[in-house]
Amino acid sequence: MSQPPSGKRVPLPTILAFSLATAPVGALTTPLLDNLPQHYGMLGISLFWVGAIFAAVRMLDIIVDPIGGMLMDRTRTKLGRYRVWLLASTPILMLGTWMLFFASPGVSATYLFIWLGVMYVGFSILVLSQVSWGAVLATTYDERSKVYAFGAVIGVLGAVAVLVAPILLQRTGEDAVHLMGWMILIALPVMALLLVLGPIV
Repeated sequence: MSQPPSGKRVPLPTILAFSLATAPVGALTTPLLDNLPQHYGMLGISLFWVGAIFAAVRMLDIIVDPIGGMLMDRTRTKLGRYRVWLLASTPILMLGTWMLFFASPGVSATYLFIWLGVMYVGFSILVLSQVSWGAVLATTYDERSKVYAFGAVIGVLGAVAVLVAPILLQRTGEDAVHLMGWMILIALPVMALLLVLGPIV
């Protein structure tokens, strides 16, 4: 991936295409914090174990980020250092999302631990590669502020969309979780395709 000369403005289409990666991040964050813990309690796992598993996976996630950062620093491909990692996160996140959002009643705590771990690995790779890519894409303070601001706005829109859609379609409980899952599953490959074909150097 080429790097813009110092002081060069990042074109708006590039910023918009790049920022789309934050849409599934925002769409995932709210269900992870609010809907999924309650959902797994309804599927039969004790809320004590649901809380303990979410906390344990988040603690393990502290190890994933530095390892991911070191691997990204050493990556050299025709697609660039960060694009390839962002694309690689897509199938991991899709698999984790499918297994978490479409689990059947009676699943075990081990099931939740494994697939929540898989999902967070993909989530960490996506976030780390996208943030790091932004620092390379924009080389000045003002341009980086613009890039990250657009990303933050689109991330919030993703979070709002995944919350509002079940209300508009009058989905509740398990139906709402499934709808959220489908929205994330659709957003991830669309985001990946736009990053491959979009106007980002």
